[in-house]
Amino acid sequence: MKWLLGTVVLLLAFGSPASAQDKPIPPNPQIEIEYVAPRDPRFQLRHDRMKQLRALELLQEFLAPLKLPRKLIVKMDECGGALIMPYKSQGTVTICYEYIAEIEATAPVEGVVLFGPGRKLTSQQTIAGAVVHLMLHQTAYAVFDILEIPIWGRLSDAVDNVAGFIMLEFGEEVAWTTLLGSAWFMAQRGLLGAGFFSDTARPSEAQRFYNFLCLANGAKPASYTFLVNSFNLPEPRAKFCKQDYLKLRGAFRKTFVAEHVDRELLVAVQKRIWLP
Repeated sequence: MKWLLGTVVLLLAFGSPASAQDKPIPPNPQIEIEYVAPRDPRFQLRHDRMKQLRALELLQEFLAPLKLPRKLIVKMDECGGALIMPYKSQGTVTICYEYIAEIEATAPVEGVVLFGPGRKLTSQQTIAGAVVHLMLHQTAYAVFDILEIPIWGRLSDAVDNVAGFIMLEFGEEVAWTTLLGSAWFMAQRGLLGAGFFSDTARPSEAQRFYNFLCLANGAKPASYTFLVNSFNLPEPRAKFCKQDYLKLRGAFRKTFVAEHVDRELLVAVQKRIWLP
């Protein structure tokens, strides 16, 4: 809990106007939100802070360009001890307080992760990045369902890719915090023992971890070359990251932007400064 109180402000600054010149972004009228009061008192403070700092309202604004043909309900709720409440077709997106607690618990105890001179990831950023990814990831399930987007392969991979790609589209600070913060959480949650990550992680978490590192490296190789080898992205995999990113970008633009996005609103959202 100690991390949440000091760090959620960073997460929720993703909607705080950085200057008077920022134009207000109207919330997506098709997305309805709800903060459900938890039954377990351990989650009460999380509920109160998320509501106070307008986490779901900011998601409505962030997704303002998305054109949905019907209403979508996104709520924060207690999930009976589960980290994830699976999305069911035509159903509600649920962000579990339990998952947020798990994210907090994995924050680096030293307060910072160093990636070499001038490159660091703070505990605040690991929490913020993982929570942003959680919200986008869970919402993406419903978006694929509502828009009837065709999927080639596993749906879980598709929503991860969409969430990761979106996090790359809003500037260097947002990309660094969200992608590296998400990768940190996946790494910590997947570890089974000591040693090199690929040898000690659960296969599913390891795959997601490598996918996120590869996405960052493929989109911005000059900024994320340091991830190769010394930070667990194998060089043979890195050779294909640019190709994988370009395929994802093409698919996203063709599948989402061309038919289901208000381009004028998209430009406004991309211009907004989501981190102070």
